[in-house]
Amino acid sequence: MNQTENFKIEKATSGNEALENANAELKQADLKIRPQQEAVPEHERLKVLLERAGSVCHELNQPLQSIMGYSDLIMLDLDESNPMYARFFKLRKQIDNMAEVTRKLMNIIRDEAEQIER
Repeated sequence: MNQTENFKIEKATSGNEALENANAELKQADLKIRPQQEAVPEHERLKVLLERAGSVCHELNQPLQSIMGYSDLIMLDLDESNPMYARFFKLRKQIDNMAEVTRKLMNIIRDEAEQIER
């Protein structure tokens, strides 16, 4: 082998080493970035899920408010000694319990949404 051939071989070898080093660096960068890339879709899915849960709470509260109002109006027309008053009172307590559940759920949704935004 002559000197020119040796130089070409050394240059090719050093070029391969440089490529291997660059490839190793890219793999390391990919390993660092991949969890962040995977977290973004999960973050977005959670955000959409929380928005839907908020919508469900809102949809549940609408009829609850109507039922509360109607039961209150009926109870105003009934004497407390009327057996129907006691039934509507029980109904009203159950409506209050359902409304409390949706309020708690909305609080959880708000807390989770705030944590996502951080």
